[in-house]
Amino acid sequence: MAGDGSEDQAMSSLSNRFLGASQHPVDQKGRMSIAKRFQTALDRDEEGRLGGVLCVERRQDARCLWVFNGAGFDKQMEKFDVGALDIESDPNLDHSDQRDFFEFTVPFTLDNSGRLVMPQAFRELVGITDSAMAVGMHSRIEIWSAERWESRQRGSRSPAYSKSKDAKAAQQPGDSNTGSGASPS
Repeated sequence: MAGDGSEDQAMSSLSNRFLGASQHPVDQKGRMSIAKRFQTALDRDEEGRLGGVLCVERRQDARCLWVFNGAGFDKQMEKFDVGALDIESDPNLDHSDQRDFFEFTVPFTLDNSGRLVMPQAFRELVGITDSAMAVGMHSRIEIWSAERWESRQRGSRSPAYSKSKDAKAAQQPGDSNTGSGASPS
């Protein structure tokens, strides 16, 4: 109902989510602006600066940076905490996943201009040079090299699928959209 505050509650519950996508230039120092809509979901430190946690996505097929606020990072880390120090009950426990992940994880604060400074090693690992795509993924932001983002394989449920090279590549000979009009024999 109008005037009952439900619209304000809905908007405030969305303010801690990362939604939407935008492309940003990256300067020589590895700084890129973070969209205001994403900034509202970041945490404030004791000095009022916005920040969170930055890490490298480990899968080769989705190599990008992840940006979390504190709650999102804590939720993601729950799987690492399960049995992390329980070496006595599981002598075969392997901490290599944790080491691999935390080696490329750092806390950050945005600068006074609302920019994220991405470490050079992180940028090199994910191929970010002069342009990056920031994509809201509800509990995190993914930051991709603009080139890698454009060349990635889109899912068939993506609204942009029909415009992507994947849709064209998926067309079979004789499809009405190929323009040949011929049917395979």
